[in-house]
Amino acid sequence: MKIIILADAYFEDTVYQVNNFVKYYLKDGHKVVVICSTIKNIFNFYNDVYDKNTPEDTKEIGNLKIIRLKYSLNILFKIRKFRNINQILSVEQPDLIFVQDIHFNLHDACKYKLNHNKNCRIIMNFHADFSNSASNILSYYLLHKFIRNLYLNINLKHIDKIFPIIDKSKLFLIKMYSIPESKLEILPIGVDTDLFFKYKDSDNINRLKTQLGIPSDGIVVFSGGKIEEFKKSDIILHAFNSLLNKKIFLIIVGKIVDKDPLFSDNYKKLISENKNVIFLGWKNQDELYSYMSICDIALFPSSQTVLWQYSIGMGMVLIAGKHLEYKNGKTFEQDLDYLNLNNNVIVLDKNASYVNQIIDILNDLSSNVDKLELMKAGAKKTTSDFLDFNKLIKKTFNN
Repeated sequence: MKIIILADAYFEDTVYQVNNFVKYYLKDGHKVVVICSTIKNIFNFYNDVYDKNTPEDTKEIGNLKIIRLKYSLNILFKIRKFRNINQILSVEQPDLIFVQDIHFNLHDACKYKLNHNKNCRIIMNFHADFSNSASNILSYYLLHKFIRNLYLNINLKHIDKIFPIIDKSKLFLIKMYSIPESKLEILPIGVDTDLFFKYKDSDNINRLKTQLGIPSDGIVVFSGGKIEEFKKSDIILHAFNSLLNKKIFLIIVGKIVDKDPLFSDNYKKLISENKNVIFLGWKNQDELYSYMSICDIALFPSSQTVLWQYSIGMGMVLIAGKHLEYKNGKTFEQDLDYLNLNNNVIVLDKNASYVNQIIDILNDLSSNVDKLELMKAGAKKTTSDFLDFNKLIKKTFNN
């Protein structure tokens, strides 16, 4: 089968969802073509940095082809489309077109299906919810309720299935775009189980623990990603610096992206005050999974992240906050229950001190090894039942 993935961005050697779809489609024996922008730096993309002088290019690696195109339309980084991609579609002749969110080349995919291959399956993956989108009047009414609503519904009859990643994304599609439930199916962000098995072996774990100065019986907590104040990243450090249990270590894999120098300087100072805190910086996919393999617990006080799923996939207990509060005062409740299928998630209470809760939870899990191991086994079962990409890709083929 020939599969085209249409996405604004594709970053090689990262652990984002689209990368795993590419990997597992290839593993399943399919040919994959990714059509994406010329932006190759992940931080440029998230900071809306686009150099229109970057040349287009095409790269082929076995059964994978990556076609990078310039934007022919880019309005405030909210409405973006490539030049007409009809020629690419007619040359590649896909059997399945996977569209990442409401991409403004969706109509080209529908046109190809209508005129060239009526059996071509078009699916759309959808990540937005009210915690990250439609956050002001202009965005709510103009961008979503009018522009994207109109565009999506014009093309809706040609789309076979829309896959929101969580229930709140499904609710967003229903409320903002009036999409019928029959078109929707939850497809969670999955985990790369092949890498899970590759790195989760005793030799790798012992080597890395020795390298980092962690004793073999040490309890290791993982956190990281994009480090910002609204994610309460510093609260983790405050908790660790008040934690008297020196058997517990913290590994942070990520990058400080908060532009406030006061936050950045304070965060670095808090790290320097504790020898049990190991800051590793930003790592590529293989390095990230390798370091995650030695961890027992994942800790994210605020803001949903793909690292929730990856932590569970690596067999960790997840400690996370459902309550998200932005600097402008807006608050949201995030989904966590759908990941807690086997008592493998601990949810922080928004009405109590996060620092005290984290200390108490970590002390409890470190002193009750049987409880910790039972919850880690629950994480592995949740992965097998719900998050395994070997199974998730099969859903994209079914009506």
